Order: sequence, then C-alpha cells, then structure tokens
Amino acid sequence: MKSAAPYCRPRVGFIRVNVTAPEGFSWKTAKNTNGEGGEEGMADCIFCKIAAKEIPSQLVYEDEELVAFKDINPQAPVHVLIVPKKHIPHLLALDPADADLLKRVHAAISKLTRELGIADSGFRVVVNTLKDGGQTVPHLHFHVLGGRFMNWPPG
Repeated sequence: MKSAAPYCRPRVGFIRVNVTAPEGFSWKTAKNTNGEGGEEGMADCIFCKIAAKEIPSQLVYEDEELVAFKDINPQAPVHVLIVPKKHIPHLLALDPADADLLKRVHAAISKLTRELGIADSGFRVVVNTLKDGGQTVPHLHFHVLGGRFMNWPPG
C-alpha cells in the first residue's frame, strides 16, 4: 500500500517593498503632522483618487461604498484590492459606525471570489495594518489573493 505524501507545496517567495513615509507623516493618525489628511481624507491618497476615478485602474467591482481593482504588483494569479471609498487610514481607525461597511466588504469578497473563480479552491484575505504590518498605503484596503496554494507562515 502506497503511503500518502504529506500535504505541502513548494515555498513561493514574496517581494517586500520598503516605503519611506513622507516627512511629517504619522502612522498613528495617518495624517501629516501639519494637520492635513487623516480621517477626513488625504488630498494625495492614491486609493481616494482611484475610488474617485481620478487615477485609472482595472476595476472589477464597485458599489456605493467600495471599489475593487486588480493589484498593480500581483502576488498571486488573482490579486485584487477592495477599498472603501471613505478614507479610513487603517483597520484600527474603524469605529462601530463602520459595521455596515465591513458587512459590505464581506459580501463583496464573496461575490468577487465566485466571479473570479477562486471561491471553490480557496483564497486568502489580508489586511496589512500600520508600518510593522506592512501597510504601504495609509488607506484601509483588503487584499484578496487566490489561484495558487497559499503558504504558511506568510511574509
């Protein structure tokens, strides 16, 4: 009788990008120390500009509160970002009033993973938070990755 091989896949490398925040930037409040930006929205926030369609992207989903688009540096065959249109600097900046937004994110993940053909095989949702969490854009966003085996531990 043939013994079953352990369930494992070859490790796939990840590219880590180091981004230096602009002078005067604070990760705690995600606003410049001169008072610009923050929860009200950052004039130079790339995700705010994508949500407002001021910067082109490969949109795959949009509703009243969210946009989703293909990542420009995909780490898997399927890699989309789900981004609230409201500027929220990071996961810890959410408050109880944002509960419906999180429900909407969950529904968008369900819809997108089915449409993109990764719901049955599996996928990963990642929310990088603050500097040590690998957050490089100070606007809350959800990475949805799939189309290949996801190794553990990540990063």
